Amino acid sequence: MAKVRIGVIGTGTIANVHATGLKSYPGGEIVAIYDVLGDRARAYAEKWDVPFVAGSLDELVKRDDVDAVIVCTPPFAHMEPTIKALEAGKHVLCEKPFALDPAEAERMVR
Repeated sequence: MAKVRIGVIGTGTIANVHATGLKSYPGGEIVAIYDVLGDRARAYAEKWDVPFVAGSLDELVKRDDVDAVIVCTPPFAHMEPTIKALEAGKHVLCEKPFALDPAEAERMVR
């Protein structure tokens, strides 16, 4: 079985929970990460042995070695990375709450 290559967007507490789960799951691996706080992204990459730290959200979602993303940003910042990843043809797992208002949720689903 080919591994699903994951990009993580946002490297706070919940991103560490996902990394813990993926470390013990043979079907997926984190291959790239992005966080608006570059130092935190680099520390996460070092801790979880992630080979690539993107300098921007666009750089992460455009990578050919990223099949899917996990959006781990705070809820107010879910929409932009979700939409950009979907537009780039990536599968998306977005942390809850999915959106803060119905209009935002509708845009993300569309």
